[in-house]
Amino acid sequence: VLETYGGPMDEWVDTFRVLRQPDDADLVPVEVTYDGSRDYLLMSDPVVNFVLEGFSGDLFTGYGLVLGVLRDEMVVLLDSVHFELRILFAVYASLLFFGFYVLLFRRTIAQSYE
Repeated sequence: VLETYGGPMDEWVDTFRVLRQPDDADLVPVEVTYDGSRDYLLMSDPVVNFVLEGFSGDLFTGYGLVLGVLRDEMVVLLDSVHFELRILFAVYASLLFFGFYVLLFRRTIAQSYE
């Protein structure tokens, strides 16, 4: 794309922040505007068209994938918490039943035989 539409290769710099010539500092535009008069050139090139159109949904696709992973992790976490709470309730119910049996029922039966 740069070889087709860019400037001469000897004017390329490593980063867009470096000025080609230090005297051009006052020529750097403060406000960047888009000129749509050459859109047909960009859309007619298959490489540029692929870059412009091919990745338009990546943000939403990636966001959906991240949400899917978080949702799966939440389901696994809530399932494990639910399982542990059921075990805790079973232990509580069995201790309550055992306590009722030992403390109340057995003592009552033992005292009735005396």
